[in-house]
This record gives sequence, structure tokens and C-alpha cells, in this order.
Amino acid sequence: MSIPRKPKTRPKPNTVGWRVWRVRRAFGETAEEVGLAIGRTRSALSQWECGKTHPTVPNLRKFARRFGMPLGWLLDGEGPEPDLPTPELLHELALEGWRELVRKRNRRRR
Repeated sequence: MSIPRKPKTRPKPNTVGWRVWRVRRAFGETAEEVGLAIGRTRSALSQWECGKTHPTVPNLRKFARRFGMPLGWLLDGEGPEPDLPTPELLHELALEGWRELVRKRNRRRR
């Protein structure tokens, strides 16, 4: 017999947490990866996204810088919504990065 899992809490639309969630998911990163990159925990990111806590401006600034997002948009939705990458674009960028790595490696072997 399995124990029923608590359903994941979805961010409420048009909140700071929702915008953080959308950006993180659009770039295909986990809360743990982003947390490590900006000096926070996976749990902290999850709490921001669910609206249980709010990020400080310095933490949100680090997040914005990591993904190239306008801080004002993340804070209050101010201004036009930035273009977020599609899964197809991220896949193509990853392939191009891989191709470049192979090219560099092959140049070293010559």
C-alpha cells in the first residue's frame, strides 16, 4: 500500500513566485541548480515559488542576473514580459555548445 503524496503547490499567477518559477522552468533548471548558483537552498526557491516566503531584493537580483531577466519584471511584472526560451531553443543551444566542445577537442588532437 502506497502513501498518498501531497500534491505539489503551484505558484499563483502574476506573483513574484510565479515569475521565478516560469523563468526557472523555461531555462530547464531545477530549484537545486538555481539555489546553488545564487547561494540559496532548493527549499528557499521552492518557498519563493509557492508564495510561502518572498526573496530579498539582493537574492532576486542574483536570480535576475543569472537568467538575464529585468529585475522590475520579476518584482512586480512591470514592463513587457521578457522572451523566455522554448525547449526547442534550449535543445539547439545545448547541441551547439556540445558541437563547439567537440571542435575544440579535435583541434587540440591535431
